[in-house]
Amino acid sequence: MEFTDLRSEILDRFKKSATRVLWTILIPGGAAELTGAEIAERAQALASRYCSVPERSVVLLLLPHCEELFLLHIGLILLNRVPAILAWPTSRVDADKYQHNLLHQLRNLPASQVITLPRLAESMAPSLPYSTTAVR
Repeated sequence: MEFTDLRSEILDRFKKSATRVLWTILIPGGAAELTGAEIAERAQALASRYCSVPERSVVLLLLPHCEELFLLHIGLILLNRVPAILAWPTSRVDADKYQHNLLHQLRNLPASQVITLPRLAESMAPSLPYSTTAVR
């Protein structure tokens, strides 16, 4: 399947389910439900807000599992970017070792941007050859 076909297929499915709840996201104190139209709208808005690279560029997502991670992934595809989700560390991983290995990997990945948490973006930005963007 071509990238353009994938984008069209995703948008078509969201349009067909514009009023149907497709995602239920568990959050502290309850749940958030999103329809197809809401997913498409919020995903594209979030990606437009944080993506600063040209079309067909690789954008790395380094975020814990959260609503923004999944919406950014879809939004970047819809905006003709190539998203890649990087593994978020677990509590069993040594933090210093993880960060050292992560920086080594990030320096060698053919990407144009990484989107991550503010504190991580600030600490990684000077070490990376591409833009680092903080998402709240």
